[in-house]
Amino acid sequence: YSIVISNSPSDATDPDEWKRFFDTNFGSGVHVTCCTVGKDNHHLVRALVRRREILLKLKWALPPGASLDVSALDVVAMALGPERSMVDELKALVFPDVVELINQLRKVNDSIHKLSTVDFPVTRVYVTFETEAAQRKVLDLLSVGGKAIKRKDVMKVEDERHLFRSKVVLNIKEADEPSTVRWHDLSDKFWDKFFKMLMTTYACACSMALVAFIIKLCRNKSATFAAYAIAFFNTVFPEFAKLLVSYESHASEGRRETSLYVKIAAFRWFNTAIIVYWITPFTSTLSSGSDNILDGVFEIFLAEIIYCNLFKLLDPMGIVNRHYLAPRALSQEEMNSYMRGEEWHLAERYTSMTKLVFFTFWYCSIYPGGFFLCALALFLNYFSDRFNLMRTWMQAPKLGPHISSFSRRYFFIM
Repeated sequence: YSIVISNSPSDATDPDEWKRFFDTNFGSGVHVTCCTVGKDNHHLVRALVRRREILLKLKWALPPGASLDVSALDVVAMALGPERSMVDELKALVFPDVVELINQLRKVNDSIHKLSTVDFPVTRVYVTFETEAAQRKVLDLLSVGGKAIKRKDVMKVEDERHLFRSKVVLNIKEADEPSTVRWHDLSDKFWDKFFKMLMTTYACACSMALVAFIIKLCRNKSATFAAYAIAFFNTVFPEFAKLLVSYESHASEGRRETSLYVKIAAFRWFNTAIIVYWITPFTSTLSSGSDNILDGVFEIFLAEIIYCNLFKLLDPMGIVNRHYLAPRALSQEEMNSYMRGEEWHLAERYTSMTKLVFFTFWYCSIYPGGFFLCALALFLNYFSDRFNLMRTWMQAPKLGPHISSFSRRYFFIM
């Protein structure tokens, strides 16, 4: 039952002030349960995250029970420093050892001490109410339109008590799920987000062109070879897309999943259906033989039915983590990290389904049997995904309706 305020005054850092504003000015039944003030301190948040990552690596690298206090780590660095050769120092630049991790920790601690003294301005305020009725009431009373908010038109607000500090027209909307908020990305500017998105989109387009060239070479060998190459790239590309999206800035996991969905969907649709259509000569569309497009379509369906589902069910990385790395872990926490299951993304699962449907409709006029193969592929996908969801995949955050509603619009428009 939360709302988010995106145009708060930069000095409105007191949660009690926000609580009093909503509790006293919106009538009975409106009670604030908690209030979270987000500041423009993304550099500090990222430094704290970096510090935690370094401490976790040191915990795994040092003997069990070793102290992670700064003074104790300085003693360890002084003891191990003279034993390092020039080769070890060069190697540590790529694969940090204990001494290098301690040096990085010193730098991060200095950065945290400097940033902790800065008075950061407010960027967003999250207010959680006790009931859904209170949330809906506040949303209804403070909904005045985008133009009034930009112009700071206080006349659009019916009750002057609903103006924060008697002069601010608040821009509010329903907040995302708490577990999906990406706190370290809330303060990024629009043009920074746009530039990062532009760069990742360009990298995605270049990868599509490279894969198209590789599949054309495979198609020159045989249709079967090209079909399994397509299935392989459809399986591998989501990992590359996750790497690209990790460089983008998104305020919530739902928006991050939406960006991931667009990249994977565009690649899989292009890779599965359009590439084969482009690289096959027009005279081979309906002719018989191993090089015609009908045999290629059937081979792609066969690869999607067998290869993709078999790879998911075998879960090779999960087997390595559970049966090889976990028994050799140096601590209980490290072992638990190997047993938590494979990370999965709803965007990837949506594109796996829409890819098959798009591919079927793309070639349905010349290959109507694809409807039956598509039904079989979706049937097997459902049961393999259900098995992995219950047995091998880790729990995902609550993303809300962003990705599902976007998927429907995206698919029906195309």
